[in-house]
Amino acid sequence: VGTVVVKESNWYQFLPPIDAQKALEMVYAVSEKLRTCGVLLPKAFTQINGLFVYSDNNTFFVLQEHLQGEPFSHTNVQIEFLGKTLAQFHKVGKELLMQESDLLSRIVRTVQTEKSYEDSRSLYETIIHPALLSDHNCLLSEVCSSVKADIDFIEMCMARVDEANLTSFQFTQTILHNDLNTRNILFSEDLSFGKVIDVDQLGVGSCVLDIANTLNSFMWKFAEENPTCIEEKTMLYLRGYHSVNPL
Repeated sequence: VGTVVVKESNWYQFLPPIDAQKALEMVYAVSEKLRTCGVLLPKAFTQINGLFVYSDNNTFFVLQEHLQGEPFSHTNVQIEFLGKTLAQFHKVGKELLMQESDLLSRIVRTVQTEKSYEDSRSLYETIIHPALLSDHNCLLSEVCSSVKADIDFIEMCMARVDEANLTSFQFTQTILHNDLNTRNILFSEDLSFGKVIDVDQLGVGSCVLDIANTLNSFMWKFAEENPTCIEEKTMLYLRGYHSVNPL
């Protein structure tokens, strides 16, 4: 077997324990499907009972292969390869959904992660927007003030997403990683491939949402240190993605 990692997962603690374990079982079953179809993910091992997830006092653990690799260091080559790695994840995910007609419904039913764009959009209009603009005591006052200051720009971007129909499942539905950040990807020394880890938030939806979420996770450092390079880095990332899974 080689070196292994015992991964603890706390992501589904908001669910009843039996539902949390079912969600993680589905996540790692899908992860194994992706891995056997070519996505570079760590192998998840099953126990004697055939399950991936071990529960101890409502804490969940999964035994996984240990992957070696270089951490993300914000080089141009890595940024372009980041796009290629996410594109491969989405490409294989879309193929799996097409091959297994009930896989999408089983993931949606079992894995309760982030709400769909449509649901989130409705929540923003009816709850979040009015609450933001009202007088209230906020635990994250700096974040709240920043969002308020940019609210016109945020809503303009939302309107453009709506107009372009970018979240249409007809064109973009796939399996999403939902948490691809600087800590969740490793690169080979020669940058011939990237390895994705930590799929606990895996779900289904529009690849556009995963592309944007990943870009945001990786670009904050550039925004702080050298804002003038953001456009260049973004194009490298998107060009890498498009070369594997054309948008």
